[in-house]
Amino acid sequence: MSQNIEIQGAEKIGSGAFGKVYRAKWKNLGQYLALKSFFNLNDVTLKKLSMKKYYMNIKLQLLIQFHNNIISFYGITKFEPVIEYADGSSLRNYLKKNFHNLTWNDKYNLAYQLASAVLCLHSKGIVHRDLHSGNVLVHKTLSN
Repeated sequence: MSQNIEIQGAEKIGSGAFGKVYRAKWKNLGQYLALKSFFNLNDVTLKKLSMKKYYMNIKLQLLIQFHNNIISFYGITKFEPVIEYADGSSLRNYLKKNFHNLTWNDKYNLAYQLASAVLCLHSKGIVHRDLHSGNVLVHKTLSN
């Protein structure tokens, strides 16, 4: 899909049920991005299911990539989808650290941004199915 994405210095920043997430520098622009890789599954059935999920995930990302509160999809390198890197942490960690310092207006804005993103998903017929504060990413600029 995108042949202009040259990356350098990939470092693992997380993992889930089907794969790992790496942070790498986009050489052309000098900014960080995230790469999602899948585990090398030995079971053929699991491999087929994960590849089906992989392609469905990419199709869904293309439908909703232009919303301000949804992680952007940049393209695909040889094997991994390339997505926006959120330089903060999860919403869960952010709230644990900052909840008591947030004003009601800050809390309202966070809730509004999340509701706006979910509304965008639902308007495209997409249900997240694993939405929780640990899966919502925030940028460091949120804490400024």
